[in-house]
Amino acid sequence: MRRACVTSIFSDGAGRFAFELLPPGDYSARASADGMSPQVSPAVHVTLGAVTELEFKLSVAGAHETVAVSAKPRQVDMEPRGISSVVDERAI
Repeated sequence: MRRACVTSIFSDGAGRFAFELLPPGDYSARASADGMSPQVSPAVHVTLGAVTELEFKLSVAGAHETVAVSAKPRQVDMEPRGISSVVDERAI
């Protein structure tokens, strides 16, 4: 049975962070910052009494644009509006 452990922590001014008293097991870590693309670590195995170091290198996120169109489609005119007539061979 796999347990989910969701814990959040903020880094200090130098970007260092530490989790204390995590139960032993397998974890993944995710780092994010405003204007940056988040990064997820590979699987990390935490053992009792051990120190595990992770290094994240976030890159600048690309521009995000959202375009919303809100207009009713134009109605198709089903009635003919032009003048037409049939011309036979003798008139040509």
